[in-house]
Amino acid sequence: QFTWAAPVSGDNHCTLSDNAQCIFKNIRFAPGSAPRNVVGKACIYLHNNTDADIFDNCTFVGAGANDTAVWLDNIDCIITINGVSLTLAGTFRNVVRHDCGGKTSWGGTTAANGTVTVSGTGGIIYSRYGATAQVSTSWNTASGSFSATGSVADRQGLIEAFGTSIPGGVTADTTTGGIYVP
Repeated sequence: QFTWAAPVSGDNHCTLSDNAQCIFKNIRFAPGSAPRNVVGKACIYLHNNTDADIFDNCTFVGAGANDTAVWLDNIDCIITINGVSLTLAGTFRNVVRHDCGGKTSWGGTTAANGTVTVSGTGGIIYSRYGATAQVSTSWNTASGSFSATGSVADRQGLIEAFGTSIPGGVTADTTTGGIYVP
């Protein structure tokens, strides 16, 4: 597995923008010497009509309570997380965060390596402003555990869970049009 340490600046590992497409396979996203533990930074940041696939043995290592694994910042961003296994380790604000729409499809198996803490508003999945998150992953706790605040769907955001319970649960803010389909 290739280890990709965060840039010395503490910026995103990878920023995709303006019609970009990328496939991530067999990569370990590590905090490095200058971790991204900054609100607004992520391992993978998608903006403005981008498409990314994550599959086959990828690992995200959270750098702290402000860190995010995948951040979608536009209605035309799409991320697919699927394959043999996705591993999470460390501490995150959110694992997947939608700030201005976008779509996430998350399947396969997601494993905890040690205690995975997700402590930010929105929990593991924060879906807002017309975003859609469809989750069917199985949560593997054989090598660790998940400690998470509840995921949130608000401001016309949608979270659909297909045969899975998202650690920390899910809340839909119906006053702002959030929808949760268990």
